[in-house]
Amino acid sequence: MKNEVNPILQLPDAIWEAYDLAVDKINNNEQLREHATLCHHRLLQLLEGDSNSDELIPLLSSVESEMGEQAGMFAAVMIFAIIPFVQKQYRAIGIPFSILVDTFTDLHVWMNDYYGKHGRWGLSQIGWILHHVQCRLFKIGRLQYIHKPRWEMKVWVYLHHGTGHLQIVANVKEPTSHEIVGNPISSQGEVMPQMIQLDPQEWKLVLFEDTPVLEVHVQEGGKLSSELCKESMHEAVRFFKTYFPDKTFAAFVCSSWLLGPSLRQVLSSESNIVQFQKLFTLVHADVDKDEIFQRVFGEKPVDLHSAPRTSSLQRAVLDYAISGKDFDHGVGFLYLNETKPSV
Repeated sequence: MKNEVNPILQLPDAIWEAYDLAVDKINNNEQLREHATLCHHRLLQLLEGDSNSDELIPLLSSVESEMGEQAGMFAAVMIFAIIPFVQKQYRAIGIPFSILVDTFTDLHVWMNDYYGKHGRWGLSQIGWILHHVQCRLFKIGRLQYIHKPRWEMKVWVYLHHGTGHLQIVANVKEPTSHEIVGNPISSQGEVMPQMIQLDPQEWKLVLFEDTPVLEVHVQEGGKLSSELCKESMHEAVRFFKTYFPDKTFAAFVCSSWLLGPSLRQVLSSESNIVQFQKLFTLVHADVDKDEIFQRVFGEKPVDLHSAPRTSSLQRAVLDYAISGKDFDHGVGFLYLNETKPSV
């Protein structure tokens, strides 16, 4: 197995040692062998589009009583075994091998995360990794992408025919041939109380909840420069046009702690995170007290005053939180016909 899939996964020997121990345990337990056979069959069905990932997650994670401390490796063993079939799917579509390798670097990222939390190898982000198995998520350059047939955000984005200006609106009433009425959304993602009226002869609806979009995710680690992100977006447009021409999309969208407006209060305007925020137009923001700590520290520190201050981001986050302020989570979009910011 290692010789077959490690050119793709590029995992260290320590993980393969944990893999061998887990496989021995599965092979020496009839119940585990039967369960592994069932999971492998369901994973193949998932890859072929004949199964639901929600049904697979409990199957891949319900072996603690049999596997004990090695329970976290069961899902990893099953994912490793399906990689050759995923590779065949990539070949059938014509997707380059380099994209396959880049996409599945996430497996190492999340196994490292598991090791950091438990002191042993395993995988708990099963639902997330199943996106990779289904060929739904692709890492293209710095960023990761999932095509969504519907944006599912209750906002309406209108484009002015003459100026190219975008107006974001919430609570839009049933438009008529004479007017579009709703509440404008501020640059901070807040729904404003006053109503506005738009002339449907001058404004075109270009983005709303039923619009297909390309969802952007940021893998842990690596430089998040504006140049790398723009380059990735350029390549993503080309990638989907080439390999999935039926999967059209009107915008890049992102829902992340990285888009939280509060970060602009603690980081330099030239920081990579703030520059990343500037790629998107914010449409919504909610208080989120925990996500930023999970991403920056691995988990929320019990004592903020004694938490590590290794990076400038950790120091900025701690100082802000200790002052009694909350962080937030933002949702934004980048309409593909926008000329600023350019991608």
